[in-house]
Amino acid sequence: MRVPLGWLRDYCEWPWDATGLAEQLTMAGVKVEAVGELGAGLRGAVAARVTAVEPHPDPGPGGRLWLVGLDTGAGERSVVAGTANMKTGDLVAYAPPGSVLPGDWEIGSTNLRGVESEGMVLSLSELVLGEHPREGEGVLILAAGDGPGLPGEARPVAPGTDLAGALGLPETILELDLTPNYATHLQSIIGVAREVAALTGAGPSGVRFSDPVSLLRPGGEPAEVSASVEIEDPELCPRYIARVIRGVAVGPSPWWIQLRLLACGMRPINNIVDITNYVMLEYGQPLHAFDLERLEGRRIVVRRARPDERLVTLDGLERDLTGDMLVIADAARPVALAGVMGGEGSEVGPGTVDILLESACFAPNSVRRTSKALGLVSEASTRFDKGPDPEAVDPASARAAGLIAAVAGGTVAPGSVDHSPRPFAPRRLRLRSQRVSALLGVDLRPALIAAYLGRLGFGCRPAAGTDGVLEVTIPSWRGDVSGEADLIEEVARLHGYGEIPPTLPRGETTVGTRPKLARLADRVRRTLVGLGYTEVVTSSLVDPERERLLGPGPDPLELANPLAENRRGLRTGLLGNLVEVVARNLSYGERRLRLFEVGTANWPPAKGPLSPAALPVEKRYLAVVATGRGEEGSWLPPTAEPDFFHMKGIASVVLWELGVAGWTLRRSPAGDRRLHPGRQALLVAEGPNGGPVELGVLGELHPRVARECDVDARVSVLELDLDQVARAPGAVVRVEPLPRFPAVLRDVAVVLPREVEAGRIEEVIRRSAGALCAGVRLFDVYHGHPVPEGQRSTAWRIVYRSVERSLTDAEVDEVHGRVRQALTDELGAVLR
Repeated sequence: MRVPLGWLRDYCEWPWDATGLAEQLTMAGVKVEAVGELGAGLRGAVAARVTAVEPHPDPGPGGRLWLVGLDTGAGERSVVAGTANMKTGDLVAYAPPGSVLPGDWEIGSTNLRGVESEGMVLSLSELVLGEHPREGEGVLILAAGDGPGLPGEARPVAPGTDLAGALGLPETILELDLTPNYATHLQSIIGVAREVAALTGAGPSGVRFSDPVSLLRPGGEPAEVSASVEIEDPELCPRYIARVIRGVAVGPSPWWIQLRLLACGMRPINNIVDITNYVMLEYGQPLHAFDLERLEGRRIVVRRARPDERLVTLDGLERDLTGDMLVIADAARPVALAGVMGGEGSEVGPGTVDILLESACFAPNSVRRTSKALGLVSEASTRFDKGPDPEAVDPASARAAGLIAAVAGGTVAPGSVDHSPRPFAPRRLRLRSQRVSALLGVDLRPALIAAYLGRLGFGCRPAAGTDGVLEVTIPSWRGDVSGEADLIEEVARLHGYGEIPPTLPRGETTVGTRPKLARLADRVRRTLVGLGYTEVVTSSLVDPERERLLGPGPDPLELANPLAENRRGLRTGLLGNLVEVVARNLSYGERRLRLFEVGTANWPPAKGPLSPAALPVEKRYLAVVATGRGEEGSWLPPTAEPDFFHMKGIASVVLWELGVAGWTLRRSPAGDRRLHPGRQALLVAEGPNGGPVELGVLGELHPRVARECDVDARVSVLELDLDQVARAPGAVVRVEPLPRFPAVLRDVAVVLPREVEAGRIEEVIRRSAGALCAGVRLFDVYHGHPVPEGQRSTAWRIVYRSVERSLTDAEVDEVHGRVRQALTDELGAVLR
């Protein structure tokens, strides 16, 4: 929000300079981002009266050069102009040779196609910004006696008048960085004036404000005869006021309106549109002007859009409307998006004579939904989104109607068409002075609390039958105040944050600790970083089609109002996003990737559709991906490309660090569609009740899935359900001394069908070897001649050791014999 101090001073006074005012506002919670100036550096520009306008004798190919004679008050001058929107007798802005425009733009004499131009006539952009004119912008015309639009105040301009002084330049501007709560009442000049008056101690009485309704001078037939209004959806439009102004002449706005719009960052268009914008900035109430003759039946209907309706908005784009969008329609069709933007079909243009002026109150959620659905953000939608003052609807309408009549020469019809199916009712809250003191750490009397709130426009009185409790009436412009804590914040702002002494917290203290899942996630991160992996953080919003391909669960939940079409779903796992990161990095030429993510995912409710009683189920996951050989350009040989066994090792380290006991790998009966059918496995542990619990899955990405995700590399993956991991039984940590006696090694090779898992063979070896088995390791796998088709040979090294004595060969032979026999009896193995 940009606040010109010249405009602000029309409504209130303050004792500080611009920097001091900015500091006062910032310390009261209204952050001033910057203090700037408009028109800084302007020197020597004056007002001049046009004495002649003639075509240039050699206008060139475009024929757009004109000779303009000027009376500068100090003599006659002649300039060449590229536009002729002025006429004899007009006062215009003139920069004589030697003058300087903003941005150190020095003006001199120039010969243009054989004619000497003594300086230049100026547009408003050139005069105050030092920039070339906007498209369609003409020379700034200064009409003598124009003022800022306030009763009894005028700024006469005559030839030779210095324009910097006459226009109040440079104009100091405060740029406010408004937080969402303060945006509700500070998006207007009057709102900022109320805040400044509160800081000075003057309160509401310090804001100079005249009732614009009483200043109207109506004439002709009543507004109710000229137009009608119907509200079909009062929930989305609790009030709508229409005023009629007849006989207007559409043209450029006076300089003071254009200057103030420019100072606030808005582009002047024409007097009607400029006045609606001017009053919006002044009151915070968005307005819209319709060409009355272009409204079918001269009727306004506030309703929801109907199926297949379309509207061409003022930006020239055709919009498809849906049934949850509120529109302003005439008797036949939509003519505007309520609170967002008007339509081309009812736009005010050069031929407009009669206008209907809209001032309404629209539900913020409706405006926000329409604005986001269409990707259409305007000054009006921004204000309605925050919730403007519902009681400003009528005064803003009257203010704009009065300005239009004064500036565009129209006549305001008596009265207005005012439909208010849901009148505004002020909210009342109770405020306990003891609670104020408890939260702020400073004792404040109820009378002082009431005085602070009174300066901000809150009505206060003692609550009946209570001691130290105030009943507070919330003003209409403070829709952000909804509870006792909000009122206490307002008291703190007026008391001064710097006046609140630092105090130690009171009450019992507790020792905080991180939740178990958070501690578990931290250990996972430390472990994987130590293994050379890099953590990534991706969005919870995903493409539903991609998530159906790579998600671990059911179809993802979809947002009703997504920010982007490819981000309309809630992820059900983390693997999809990681594969997307892999694809992006591969496209950039990064072939070696070791990535992981720890985060949450959301599954649909277990029973029934999504509702307040059936919310999404949040799950916490770990996902790991790896692709590409080891570091290149090293004297060491490159490591093998990560595969199923690489990721099995990663899972082993992670689960060991997390203390998970007794986990094993198993084949998935149905198989995971995301992974290679022959290179995948489930990680299973014993659950709290003795049954198996699936901890996750590991393997290699299915080639078909990889192609669909634009991945042209072999990718190994691991996905763990950390909620299940946290519930798995922990391993018992035992401390053992280093072995004192030597180990004895024995090897055994067996031929078995390929379907027999290595884990099953290891289990038989360990169980049959008993307490003397100190370790088992698979060291060779072979298939081919002379091993029969469909079978394979696996060789195992068994470590035998006793903690009490050195083993003899006979003892080892006896135990090793039991192992060989068990392999034959239980598995049907052929010993080699």
